[in-house]
Amino acid sequence: FFFKQKTAYEIYQCDWSSDVCSSDLYGSSLTKHFDKLFSIISDIVLTPDFKQEELDKIKKKTLSGLQAAKEQPSAIATNLRKSLFYGKDYPYGEVETEKTVNSITLQMCKDYYTDYFRPNIAILALVGDINVDQAKKMVAKYLGGWKKKDVPHFTYKTPKAPFVRKVAFVDRPTSVQSVVQVGYPVELKKGSEDVIKAKVMNTILGGSFSSRLNKNLREDKGYTYGAGSSLASDRLVGYFDARCTVRNSVTDSSVSEILKEMKKIRNNKVSEKELQSVKNYLTGSFSRSLERPQTMATFALNIEKYNLPKDYYKNYLKLICEGSDPKNRV
Repeated sequence: FFFKQKTAYEIYQCDWSSDVCSSDLYGSSLTKHFDKLFSIISDIVLTPDFKQEELDKIKKKTLSGLQAAKEQPSAIATNLRKSLFYGKDYPYGEVETEKTVNSITLQMCKDYYTDYFRPNIAILALVGDINVDQAKKMVAKYLGGWKKKDVPHFTYKTPKAPFVRKVAFVDRPTSVQSVVQVGYPVELKKGSEDVIKAKVMNTILGGSFSSRLNKNLREDKGYTYGAGSSLASDRLVGYFDARCTVRNSVTDSSVSEILKEMKKIRNNKVSEKELQSVKNYLTGSFSRSLERPQTMATFALNIEKYNLPKDYYKNYLKLICEGSDPKNRV
């Protein structure tokens, strides 16, 4: 559970630490309204008002979305992917159903708040025209009465990638296109030395519009309007996923091309020109993101949540550039 708050330019945080992050609350305002905004946020955190009619509205909306998702091949594929990657006994592999939604009660919501919304597992990030002393006074004024409490902690067996290739089908005769997803869970911890290298590699493979997967399946073959991949790091377990939506008649060919590109990037070195192009893309994207105060708050939160070096984001561009060194070639 953490907060994200912005007003203008700089990052300041209270000295709370984080074990588990379950939710977030974010707000922004002009500096002159900051005190009022903090008052509203503290009211939400400390004195939430759980109402049955509001829960009923949320459940009705959720059930409507689940019903619509049954007719969406992409949603069906995503649910299948989660179950296959993580297993139904792992939290990331859980699939929302009408039964699970209907089983939620107002008392369960209240109990969840009582058990988990505690300052000892919270992080507060402030970005704006405010100094440390002002921030501490504001926290003491509005959140000083928030009581610490031990929260439940659970452990699970980490999902592993399969030893051999496995294929899963959902037969949907009315579909005129196939949703193709190729992937597996990946143990890629936040802040590990491989994260940025992996990001560069995945950007080349499928992480941008000019990626190899998109050039192959969209531009060269004309199988799809777009193809891509994700390689996500996570505190517990991340994942790799290559995906596209294609004509039914080229489903098998698309899978073959995805596997071919995966094998190619694994076995062959990337050219200097292609690597430099991706580095330029990533450094440009990173630099543009710094224009948003919320990005700065997110960086501060990540440093605390994942125990990253304090200068992790200061050295981010440097770490990307090191990918050009032949010794570090992806």
